[in-house]
Amino acid sequence: MPEIKSFKGLFFNKEKVDISKNVTPPYDVISAEEQEHFYNLSPYNIVRLILGKESIEDNENNNKYTRAKEYLENWLKEQILIQDKDDSIYYLEEKFSVNNQEKVRKGFISLTKLEDFHKGNILPHEKTMSGPKADRLNLTKACKCNFSQIFSVYSDEKSETLEILQKYSSNNPFIEINYDNKNYKLWKITDISEIEKLKSLMLNKKIFIADGHHRYETALAYRNYRRKLDNYPANEQPYDYVMMYFSPIENNDLLILPTHRGVKDVEFKLDEFVSVIENFFEIEIFYKKELNDFMQKLEKEKDNFTVFIFYSGNNKFFYLKFNNIIKEKLNEIESLDVQILQNFILEKYFEITQQDLDNKVKIEYIKDVEYGIKLVEQGYLKGFFILNPTKMEQVKKIALSGKKMPQKSTYFYPKLITGLVIYKIE
Repeated sequence: MPEIKSFKGLFFNKEKVDISKNVTPPYDVISAEEQEHFYNLSPYNIVRLILGKESIEDNENNNKYTRAKEYLENWLKEQILIQDKDDSIYYLEEKFSVNNQEKVRKGFISLTKLEDFHKGNILPHEKTMSGPKADRLNLTKACKCNFSQIFSVYSDEKSETLEILQKYSSNNPFIEINYDNKNYKLWKITDISEIEKLKSLMLNKKIFIADGHHRYETALAYRNYRRKLDNYPANEQPYDYVMMYFSPIENNDLLILPTHRGVKDVEFKLDEFVSVIENFFEIEIFYKKELNDFMQKLEKEKDNFTVFIFYSGNNKFFYLKFNNIIKEKLNEIESLDVQILQNFILEKYFEITQQDLDNKVKIEYIKDVEYGIKLVEQGYLKGFFILNPTKMEQVKKIALSGKKMPQKSTYFYPKLITGLVIYKIE
C-alpha cells in the first residue's frame, strides 16, 4: 500500500532571495535559450543544480554534477537554502488561467515510500528512456536530493483529503510567489493528528504517476544502488522515499493538454502523403482563415472520433478523421490518438520508427499551435499535426492494465515548478 510521510523540506530563504527568480520548470522542458535566461536571472537559480551547463573541458572530477554539488553545499552554508524545522506535509494551491478561465489546482507534497511497479499500487502510464534516467541518477548520487516532485494523481471521491488540506488555506501561506503568470501558495501542515489522518486515507489509494516517470524510476535505481552500497540495511532509510505531489482526479481544474507533433528532416510530397493516408482517414481541406472553426470542431469530435489537423504550408490545412471501423479493431493502446498518428501516418508515410522516437529525431513535440504553424512556414518543419488531449480515464485504464502509453501522450498543465520544495535525502 502507498505510504506517505511528512518531512523537513528545504526551501529558498525568502529573507535573502526572491524565490520567484530562483525556481524553474522541470529540467526536461528547459530549452538551451531558457537555460541561459535562468542562469542570468539570478546567481542562485536552481537551473544550476538541475540542468547545469556543460563544458568541453568536463571530466570525471569536474562536470555539471560535481558543480551542482558544489553550488548546493555553498548555498546551504550561505543559508540561501534553509531546512524546515518541522516535519510537515505541504498543501499547494496553483492559480492559473486557460482560455480566459481562472482555475485553481489543489494538492499536497509529501514523501512517498518507493514501491516497485509490479506491486500495483503506484502506477506509471508512459514509457521511459535510459538516457534521462542515467542523467538524473548521476545528479542524485552527487547531490543526494530530490529537487522536483513526482506529479501524481489519486481518487478522492468524498473530498476527504481535500477537507483536511483546505482547513489551512484560511491562514497566511508559508510561501506565496507569482511565477510565469501563475500564483503559488504553500501552507505547512505540522499537526501530527492531521498528518496521521492523511496517511491513513492515502493507504488504500491507487497512485497514478502523471508526470515524472523518469524521476520515479531514477529514485528506485538510487534506492537500489544505496541499499547495495550500505549492505542492505534492515532499518528504513531516507532513500527509501521520494518526494511526490498529489492532486485528486476529481479536481475539475486538473487539466491534461495536448502535445502536438511536428515532423522534420523527412521527405515530403503532399500528393503522395494524401494517397497514403486516405486509406485510413476522411480528409477535408480548409484554409487558415477557418482555423478557429476547425479547432472547435476538433474539440467537439474528440469523444467520438480520432481527429487531427495537419498543416504543411501554403495556407492549406487538412482535417483528418480516422476510420472508426478500423479503430474498433484496435486495443486500448493502439486506439489512442497519439498511437494512431504514429502507426497510420508517421510510420506509414514518413517512415518514422519507434527507434527514431527514442532517439528524439525527426519529431518535434510542441505545445503551442501558433508556434507549430510558424515553424512550418519558416521551413523548419515539413508538417505539423494538431491533436486533442489524452483523456484522464484513458490514463487510469491503461495504468491499471499494466500497459504504457507512448512518450509525450499526456501534458498535465501547468507543469510543477522546480525549487519550491526540495527533499534533502541526507
